[in-house]
Amino acid sequence: MSTMRYSGEIRIRVTFIDYVPGDVYSDGTPRHPNGSYRCFLSVVGGSDATIHVNPPVCRFHAVDAAKAFDEAARAALAFADADGWPVEAHAASIESGWHVGRSPAKAWPKEKSSAV
Repeated sequence: MSTMRYSGEIRIRVTFIDYVPGDVYSDGTPRHPNGSYRCFLSVVGGSDATIHVNPPVCRFHAVDAAKAFDEAARAALAFADADGWPVEAHAASIESGWHVGRSPAKAWPKEKSSAV
């Protein structure tokens, strides 16, 4: 299952990937035993990045809930920013962190939408 999220000029394709039995690290430890979200971030005419985000151990939503995809997209922006990807130059932010919208029209928080 896959969906799109938006933040400013950044598009984020979020895909949930189920755990595959037998997918283990070299020491035999299961790789992503709770599944993972693959987040492909891109800026139109710019760069792109792929970030993998594990679902939280204590889940408050189903892994395929809209809110879970929102949280994965927000986490991907934070991880990409920490890795040096130009998130700050392209994403929309709010007081509590990165703003994520479910449509291009919702890519900016309300206070910025009139300026865009």
